[in-house]
Amino acid sequence: MTNNLNIFFQEVWREFNKIIWPSRKDFLVSILGTLSIVLVFALYLGLLDTLIGYAITKIICVLI
Repeated sequence: MTNNLNIFFQEVWREFNKIIWPSRKDFLVSILGTLSIVLVFALYLGLLDTLIGYAITKIICVLI
């Protein structure tokens, strides 16, 4: 059992060393790009929610 566990962790470590990690610059560019897209969509959905809420409020006020 212990031998199998040692072999497993050796193989995991070997595979882990094959990973090509991004450079700091690539990482920051990816993060900033992702955050920019999230911010744009958040602003868009917030504006859309506000406009739809305003329109529904006006419709309800007209019907009452």
